[in-house]
Amino acid sequence: MAKDIEPELKKTLDECSEVFLWAAIEQLGGFLWRMNHDMADGRIQSTPDIEADMIMMGENQEYAIDQLARFGVPDPREGKRKEYMEWYKTWKDYWETVDKDIYDEINRRIKIDSTDACQEYRPDGLITTIAATDK
Repeated sequence: MAKDIEPELKKTLDECSEVFLWAAIEQLGGFLWRMNHDMADGRIQSTPDIEADMIMMGENQEYAIDQLARFGVPDPREGKRKEYMEWYKTWKDYWETVDKDIYDEINRRIKIDSTDACQEYRPDGLITTIAATDK
């Protein structure tokens, strides 16, 4: 579990939809991959501030993964990597093919309602079930 999640980000991740969590995990992972890649190639010099930011981003990503349990998504850190990657890839493949109107509608709904507003847009074939959330 993440250590120092900002209260506003924690609240957002605690209450957001499945698609929002997928997007957060994807974006944070992309940021971390890019920073590590650029530091390894010498394009960015590692500094204590950059290292601290990367640790924070990793903790934010871990916290987002923790929240997936609300939607029945298997935890990759508990030996469920294959199942988790099936879930992740299903969302990634779907998101890359969704048309602009649906993309815009999903983004509009994410901003309005944090939990079930986008469930009708879940990609077919997801291996998870939607867990009930307490409000």
